Amino acid sequence: MADYSLQKSKGYTIKGALNFVDYRFGKDGIEKLRDSLSDDLKKEISKGIIPSDWYPFKFQVEIYEKIDKVFGSGSFEFCKEIGKYTAEYEVSTIHKLFFKIGSPDTILKFGSLLWGRYYNKGKLEIISEEKYSATAYVKDWHPISRAFCIDLFGWMEKTLQMAGASSVYIKHSECLLDGFPHCKYEGFWKPKS
Repeated sequence: MADYSLQKSKGYTIKGALNFVDYRFGKDGIEKLRDSLSDDLKKEISKGIIPSDWYPFKFQVEIYEKIDKVFGSGSFEFCKEIGKYTAEYEVSTIHKLFFKIGSPDTILKFGSLLWGRYYNKGKLEIISEEKYSATAYVKDWHPISRAFCIDLFGWMEKTLQMAGASSVYIKHSECLLDGFPHCKYEGFWKPKS
């Protein structure tokens, strides 16, 4: 397995997950989640997460896993909801203007560029050879846990929907955690009528 100790993610990722918990479960939910976290992550949260700062990627994964364990079933399916929520949250904050003028095709072209805004290593390659479909590869990046893969799945699905796609279907057909050299997502959709 690849070493992921040098992987970092921006505070946006942790902040978005905390906002999701606050939105869904309120302040009591935040406290319940905080009680389940490692001391290192609790310390960072108590100092205040700065969206533009870099944090160990393992913190992002930990918070996704703990949210799913505390509020979901422990199967990581709840992580898909986190991904959808953070996609919407980003549109209302960071990427507002872009989504006003974006279409699924534009979003796909821009999507690869977004990776470096959130992660210090790896890359997201998006290939769209046919209308209403695309394949995304996450390369040179260790997801650590399926929690991240499923969160990214939800983020992709909601992002396409917000860009005007309907009947979005995405499958995570290859995963580094299953021995593949990368994570692969295949997406299909229809235009909104």
